[in-house]
Amino acid sequence: MTPGERVFAGLRAGGSLLDRAVTDWPDGTLAVLDLDRFGWVSARYGSAAGDALLAAVEHGLRAAVAGAGHAVALGGDQFLVLVPGPTDPTALGRRLLTAVKAARVRTGWGRTAWVSASAGLASWAGPDGTVDAALRSAAQALTAAKSAGGNHWAVS
Repeated sequence: MTPGERVFAGLRAGGSLLDRAVTDWPDGTLAVLDLDRFGWVSARYGSAAGDALLAAVEHGLRAAVAGAGHAVALGGDQFLVLVPGPTDPTALGRRLLTAVKAARVRTGWGRTAWVSASAGLASWAGPDGTVDAALRSAAQALTAAKSAGGNHWAVS
């Protein structure tokens, strides 16, 4: 299963934020993010450092869309960002990856741990655009971004 397929499956299994987007927002942009090299960081520095880094990433993503959108952890090392209304997906992708790379934690070893991310972005608009279709497109774009070597975003 590709990173994008894992995100899509997890979101459709639950996700009140996604349900809210379906009912309340006629248009918007969503991003699905998967952290690059998180498993290595967690294995090298321990689960406490990994958990702290996940929290720092989520905080950074929320700050990146504060007042304009929502960011949530999906579990593991995956995140969802929803921004209602018209949004430039390229600018959003750049802003989100910058926020992820800025998240840093000090490890018990006196080192600083950080990660990068891959992101897939897609927009929906009007009566013909659906959040589900945008989510599928974003999941496909995430797979493309991961295939590009990580620390990339792709817009579908």
